[in-house]
Amino acid sequence: RTSRVAPREPFRFAPRASPRVPSRARAVPRRLTAPKGEDSAPPTTTSSPGFGVRRSRKTRRPMSAVASPAWRAAVLSAIKKNDKHMPYAKYFQLATVKPNGKPANRTVVYRGFLGETAKVTVVTDLRSSKVQELARNAAGEFAWYFPESREQFRIAGDLTVVTKDSPSMQKERLEAWSRMSPNGRAQFLWPEPGFPQLDEKGEKGEKSHKQTFEVDEALVNDARNAADNFCLVVMDVDEVDHLSLRSNRRYVHVRDENGQWGFTEVNP
Repeated sequence: RTSRVAPREPFRFAPRASPRVPSRARAVPRRLTAPKGEDSAPPTTTSSPGFGVRRSRKTRRPMSAVASPAWRAAVLSAIKKNDKHMPYAKYFQLATVKPNGKPANRTVVYRGFLGETAKVTVVTDLRSSKVQELARNAAGEFAWYFPESREQFRIAGDLTVVTKDSPSMQKERLEAWSRMSPNGRAQFLWPEPGFPQLDEKGEKGEKSHKQTFEVDEALVNDARNAADNFCLVVMDVDEVDHLSLRSNRRYVHVRDENGQWGFTEVNP
């Protein structure tokens, strides 16, 4: 004896409420402005717990090259939190590549973003080794740590050295010179950096290492005409790794070939 079984209805996915998950694993809605507060997460793509990180079609809104990316606002926020009690928070490390392929690293001073763009600027001496290194390989990376807010930014991109003979960005170069103190300007009028100091006395060929660094005060106090050795260095940023040790959250911001920024939360 055989029994008949009624045909089943086609299987359909019924919408259901998302399971309740811990707050750390919930998707974070993407925002176009930087977060406020030390433990707030910056704008991010949405994520599915247990399945890595993915972007939601509804919330995906890549920024254009003109719009200010979220990491820029995060950097400015970190500077504001740290600069009041820690002036040295504006110092960070710049890594470049030597002609022999080995790494070179040094501490530089943040000189601001280039206008309203996301390009970061520092200054340097035309005679410094980094100028020759960047002429061969423009790639570089900043490593910037803020002790007060416990944040680290690794900012990577290509660097352009704006000299007195560069066809563009002369206005920005002169503005950077005008913002420097007289003592800061004097360094660009000193003898060539990295060379052994000359023996002033010359007695018995002994090196006294007491070479003076006297400069013309008129040149130092001239805020309108930059020294020939003064250069503005501009990084065209294409990737930023932002780590917050206080909240144990990490975000990687990447600019695509169309100049649009996207970002993803990754494991710290």
